[in-house]
Amino acid sequence: MVIQFFFDAGHSIRKYGVPSSDLEKGGQKEFIYTLVRAAIACKIDGIFVEIHPNPAMAKCDAATQLSFEEFEKLIKEIIPIWEVLNKIHS
Repeated sequence: MVIQFFFDAGHSIRKYGVPSSDLEKGGQKEFIYTLVRAAIACKIDGIFVEIHPNPAMAKCDAATQLSFEEFEKLIKEIIPIWEVLNKIHS
């Protein structure tokens, strides 16, 4: 049996008890980048990030979703980290 671990970035920074449609108080998506890099450094098997073309218009978790552009930036930042760690640990 293979067990894999995934990190759920958006729900990790969600502020529960505050409506997720409240873009200013519903979550702190600015921390997604740092937390995802930390998860990758801990050898997580994958990440889960909610994305939307216009996060402010998302019907759910609007405060914690990344735009397509933000997601592209995140992926470009984490691929080199992922590649280095997988070379070291393979």
